[in-house]
Amino acid sequence: MSCRQGVDCGNAAQTPARDMAGRDAWPAGALKSLGETGRGVPALTAGLMERLGSGWLEADGRAET
Repeated sequence: MSCRQGVDCGNAAQTPARDMAGRDAWPAGALKSLGETGRGVPALTAGLMERLGSGWLEADGRAET
């Protein structure tokens, strides 16, 4: 496990939830700086990717019911 600035590396392995919170902090901060369109594009893309992924699984017969 590598240490990053702002993460207490001595305790990171013991507290995965805190480590994950540190990883989530930078995208949350980046999203705050975007305007409405900047936030909408990733949301739209996520929905499209979900639909495409579901379509591939259904075509392969691996979709969960």
